[in-house]
Amino acid sequence: MALATASTQFLHLANVFRLLSLRSDADDIILELLGRFSLDRIYADSNREKFQQLVSTLLSQLNAVLYIQRLSLPSDKEQVEEYVGFLANWETISRSIEFVLQVVLEGHENLFNVHQQLDVQLADLVSTALRVLSFHPKSLPDIKDQKHRFARIHRLLDKLHDRYPGPRPCLLLICRDMANALRMDPTSLPLPTKLMKEMPNLALDLVADRITKYPLHDCLSERYVSTIAEQEGPFNNWLTQFLALRDITQFVVGASIQYAVSEETEDFDLPASCAKTRDAILSSLDKIYMPNNYPKLELLSMFSEAFRTILPDTPPINGFRNLSGLLGDVNGVEAIKSFCSSLSNRQIIHRSSDGPLMHAIAEVNRRITLLDDPNETSEDMVPRVPRVYALNCKSCHLAGNTQLRVLEQLEFPVRFFRATLSVTLAREIPLIRETWELLNDVEYNADPPSELRHFSPPYQLFPPKVRDVNKYTLRFDSGKTDRRSPTTATSISPVSPDTRHAFEDIHNQEHSLGSITEVVSPDAEISRQHLTNTSDHSAHNGSETHRKQPVKIADIHRTASQHSVSPPRLGTSTSGDASSHSSGSMENQRPEEICLKNLTSAAKSQGKGKVSKLMNVSLSQNSTNALFWMPSTIQVWDVGVTPAAVTRIIPTEGSCLLAAVTKRYLAYIVGSKDQKLTLRITNLSFPTAAPLEYQMPSSQWCKSIAICPRESHVAVGFENATVRFFKTTMFEPQREFRLHNRYHTPSECEKCPPVDTLSFSPDGETLIASTRNAKGVIQTFLRRASTFTFQELSNCHYPIPLHESEDGGISSVLYRPGVGGEDDLVCITTWTQSGTPLLLSPKTGHRVEIKADGSGHGRRLGTRVQCGAFSLTGKQLGMVNDKGHLYLVTNLNSSVMEARRLATTKELTARCSFFAMSFMVLQGDESIVLAWADVNKSVGYIRRIPIPFTVRIQPNPACFPW
Repeated sequence: MALATASTQFLHLANVFRLLSLRSDADDIILELLGRFSLDRIYADSNREKFQQLVSTLLSQLNAVLYIQRLSLPSDKEQVEEYVGFLANWETISRSIEFVLQVVLEGHENLFNVHQQLDVQLADLVSTALRVLSFHPKSLPDIKDQKHRFARIHRLLDKLHDRYPGPRPCLLLICRDMANALRMDPTSLPLPTKLMKEMPNLALDLVADRITKYPLHDCLSERYVSTIAEQEGPFNNWLTQFLALRDITQFVVGASIQYAVSEETEDFDLPASCAKTRDAILSSLDKIYMPNNYPKLELLSMFSEAFRTILPDTPPINGFRNLSGLLGDVNGVEAIKSFCSSLSNRQIIHRSSDGPLMHAIAEVNRRITLLDDPNETSEDMVPRVPRVYALNCKSCHLAGNTQLRVLEQLEFPVRFFRATLSVTLAREIPLIRETWELLNDVEYNADPPSELRHFSPPYQLFPPKVRDVNKYTLRFDSGKTDRRSPTTATSISPVSPDTRHAFEDIHNQEHSLGSITEVVSPDAEISRQHLTNTSDHSAHNGSETHRKQPVKIADIHRTASQHSVSPPRLGTSTSGDASSHSSGSMENQRPEEICLKNLTSAAKSQGKGKVSKLMNVSLSQNSTNALFWMPSTIQVWDVGVTPAAVTRIIPTEGSCLLAAVTKRYLAYIVGSKDQKLTLRITNLSFPTAAPLEYQMPSSQWCKSIAICPRESHVAVGFENATVRFFKTTMFEPQREFRLHNRYHTPSECEKCPPVDTLSFSPDGETLIASTRNAKGVIQTFLRRASTFTFQELSNCHYPIPLHESEDGGISSVLYRPGVGGEDDLVCITTWTQSGTPLLLSPKTGHRVEIKADGSGHGRRLGTRVQCGAFSLTGKQLGMVNDKGHLYLVTNLNSSVMEARRLATTKELTARCSFFAMSFMVLQGDESIVLAWADVNKSVGYIRRIPIPFTVRIQPNPACFPW
């Protein structure tokens, strides 16, 4: 059918139609939309553009609900009681319209520059709502109350016209006339008699009976439409005639959508019938005598745009463009898509909330599956449709399709299973298969959508960050909520969730008093003077705290403190920085040095292997924390301050293999002599709390680790293409995922490659894992927070031949979700002889090699890349190659990218673990932080490089259900 491919808007409307039709929870849906908006609206002043988007989304979604409500109203000849269950409460609809109008009025300062676009959406919503209120079979019993409600809406529309000066959409002016007429007499805008008696609704078919030749009902036909507006008709009836034509338009569009949703196959020409009705409506509209302040050309454009949804060949009216309609612009389409997703989850939850019913459905499906495969021999990950056959043996045995497929060649006659006689015929019982197909569609697990709301709040606006001008004020951004002396891990048993929350409450109370405790670092010799001054100042401020009112948490909020903008201190060595920078301001900038004597002395005393191979450096993805660690000791540094300060020293009590850090948590894996691996998760906010421990056998060795930026889970990659998730806040059984789950069984996965890299996207919603098989092909696997399996990105395969030397494998695989309508991106970098860094589109497979600007050999990016990272905004990409050159890549979604060299650090002869790079927020601006170590000198280096013209992403405190 031609209508099915009419437009993208048509497809979204069809989805809304399918999900909203004949639902008994229309009131709950409306209240949920208004409630979520009200909670988001609290922080409207923090982001004007986001608030504008929220208002537009609310208008689009409410318009979709009320449009279906309009199509659900019964005609006069129908029994009202049969349909009221599908209708929202009259009072709910009335108050919703008042609420929306008040929001637009009160938010005029934030909505002023987009009010013309919102006016079109608002007019469509109010006009539809007024029609639903006019014909609602269960309106307010007292006519005075109805008049009062319509008078309130009319008063708000008057204020709206006064508050937003300038030209108004014609339909919005008509809404004011409608409200004015209804406040005088709620029955003053009736439908024509034929429409009132014969208008169809969604409980019936909007399309006419199949035995008739004309696909539309007679009251929607061309013949009747042409009689609605008589050329010599009375002038005072123009509003009723106009609204009748608009009602017919809505029902004709609805009939086309219902036809597509129900997947009808009858051969009658609905598009031709709709086109005839469209022409009759446009002709009748031209005949209506209307006041001069209502330009007919604009109204014709409105009707024309409505029909273009189902009839793309409808010619547009020159000079006018309907900005909204039902879906609106791109934002409106996205609002409807998210609305449909929410409705689908609501259906699953409501359907699954009836436990006995869902249990019965699941049991029927299970028994049918057992009929197909009694011995459960099938190893298919996706179950086949079960088929059961009746055999013509004496006992009429049944045989399942899986049983029959066991036989390679099926020749009759043959003895089947329990059959005592030869079988010559096997006939399928289609009722069993059809029953399974019907029930399988309604058997859902409500846990994912019902639990997701606890991890991902549906709000889009958050309070602005309040910054204190006092540079010594306590920082909550940097991940160091207190300044305590380094604390070692103790053998205290892990605290229970209740006790852990009690610690958090006490800790928060301490912060609310503005207390600051000093850091005493035994090995930070270079930073000792700075820390002493800070401690003195803190002690002085602490004495004043008792004479002041308690400070609120919002008042002591502070971003990462000063990064290196002052001249270097005297006596600082220049080792570690080998060359010049791309700009004059960075030409003389030197890295900050930190003392690591205590860290390296422990490793040297053990005398096991080369010390240079035991040093590791790691940077946080969501804070200013950095790790400098060796197998026996981990040091946590705050690199957001100048000079950097050590905040925790943690003995590993074993041999540390992997470690990662975020703002709040430190996760590290320790190997023991009894061939066991232990993952310890330490809460950096509570030094006295014992770490959370997960023990694992070492049959699968750990290869990579990452902590979700939302700090809800730790992901660890193992051999045999296995990834495990561990909860950070409390002990829960680990969850294991095999990347090759779709291809073979666990026993066949013993020779699969290890998970070389794990990386979370900057927003924390997506985890990407990578492996490299024996042939050198890099494969990537993606898992989103809303899904429960890993999906291979088949478009992102990257074959790199294996070489005997200088093959360091995969150095980083990064994922960036689409920004501003752009495609998602995957970045792959390697330390190989031929693996040029790539940017790939997971959707299309398009790939672009990343090369530095300039043709000189000294400026090439090369194939040996130590590390890479996307910026917090997702608009830049940073990479460091074997020469120690830091490159910033911009215009990522453009065919011509710009790779600019920003700085030079330390030349690397091989891929190493003592060099790291990350994007951080310093002083409210996005910066690149590089950290590396010189083990022979027991010195670490910190380099901070500000990035101009970047925008900080507001952090979402939600935790995703990893």
